[in-house]
Amino acid sequence: MDKLLKENDQFNLQISALRQELETTRKAYEQQCSQMESQTMVATRGLESRLKELEQEGKVVNTAKNALEERVKELEQMGKEAHSAKNALEEKMKQLQQMEKETKTANTSLEGKIQELEQNLVMWKTKVREMEKKSESNHQRWSQKELSYKSFIDNQSQALLV
Repeated sequence: MDKLLKENDQFNLQISALRQELETTRKAYEQQCSQMESQTMVATRGLESRLKELEQEGKVVNTAKNALEERVKELEQMGKEAHSAKNALEEKMKQLQQMEKETKTANTSLEGKIQELEQNLVMWKTKVREMEKKSESNHQRWSQKELSYKSFIDNQSQALLV
């Protein structure tokens, strides 16, 4: 029985050593758990803080995105208006070019008529001069005839009086 008691004492010593080792391991485990919880809390707070920052940045980005989208819409509208204005100006240019062609044609025609009228004016001035010369010549001839008849009448009157 001594042997059994010795074995029992040995087992008790082993059990006591194992319990002490278990208690040391448990304390180390709890300490590690505590450290891990502490690190987890610090990491969680850091992540939550970073998450809030990212959410805030997301809001800023969304605001900027919305502003940019609105600006893009404005620019697209301005582009459409500019395109419409360009088309209107091109149409006006075509009309003006057509009017220019018509004006040049009319000017050419009018210049021809002006030249024709200038020639006619020169011709009529020449005819007027010729007619004035004829008229003057006729006037002088009639004046001479008048003087001749007057002289004849005066001679006849004097002949009757004598």
